[in-house]
Amino acid sequence: MSKTEHLAKLRKGVESWNRWREKNTRVVPYLRNANLRNADLGGAELFEATLSGAELRRGELVGADLSGANLSGADLTSCSVHGISGVACKTERSNPIEPGDHAPGPIGDSGR
Repeated sequence: MSKTEHLAKLRKGVESWNRWREKNTRVVPYLRNANLRNADLGGAELFEATLSGAELRRGELVGADLSGANLSGADLTSCSVHGISGVACKTERSNPIEPGDHAPGPIGDSGR
């Protein structure tokens, strides 16, 4: 499947997406550089998805499963992420995101 097909499935809603993921566990969703700004992806099964460079600004990822997902270069500015599952989630950080990791403020906030 192409990025366009995966994006179309995701845009049908989280319930539909999760049902598709349950039936297609071996498919690695390819959503590289996808525009998901303001998307409500709360509870979405995004495990092992390629989301590198994705625009997730102001999105909702509360309760999403991002285990093994690649978020390198993704824009998570003002994105709600509490309660996500992200064991070994790949980011530009030298270490993977581990359960219990907390940012001091909004993602990307250096505290200044």
